[in-house]
Amino acid sequence: MRRLVLILILAASCGGEATPEADPAGPPSGRVTGLITEVRFDGDEVVSFVLETRDGSHDLLIDPEYDYGFNLKHLEVHRKQELPVHVEIVPVEDALYAHEILDA
Repeated sequence: MRRLVLILILAASCGGEATPEADPAGPPSGRVTGLITEVRFDGDEVVSFVLETRDGSHDLLIDPEYDYGFNLKHLEVHRKQELPVHVEIVPVEDALYAHEILDA
């Protein structure tokens, strides 16, 4: 019994060390979750927004060729009410684009 407890303790402590932490300096990619802290407009169109995640703040551009499936002005509702969103981030050259944006 003592041996089993010791093995479980060692396994738990080793498992924690093997988990890599996210690199806050690197840009996110894939799906992330966060709060929208700013929505930027060009006239009447949303052109970008700022997403605050646990890894930091990220400026995300709107892809004019992508069909988001909803009126992007709705992002303002999420900002004002502090409603989280899931965002699929696509890096293109030196910029980050938001594709699929979903309620979290």
